[in-house]
Amino acid sequence: MTRTLHKARWSWTVRGASEDGTSPTNCNIFHVQYCSRSLKAAENLLQQLQENFQALTDKLTLRMDEMGERIDDLEKHVTGLIVQAGIDHTSEELTH
Repeated sequence: MTRTLHKARWSWTVRGASEDGTSPTNCNIFHVQYCSRSLKAAENLLQQLQENFQALTDKLTLRMDEMGERIDDLEKHVTGLIVQAGIDHTSEELTH
């Protein structure tokens, strides 16, 4: 029995089998099982990546919302200080 690489895949071939892999002596069950396990592992990895990406997205969205609220509060405080100081600026001038 020899191990050969055909088109980026491993298969076990019994000596004397045809080169095109059509011979009934070609043991492709190993290839099918290997591909099945590899596909399942890849699917699991992609699922984990998706979950991690979604968690990160949710965390970033929450932080951006918090920062937006902080900026709004800061603008209100600055406007209040300007009013207390009697400085003649409109709120439009503060935002530009």
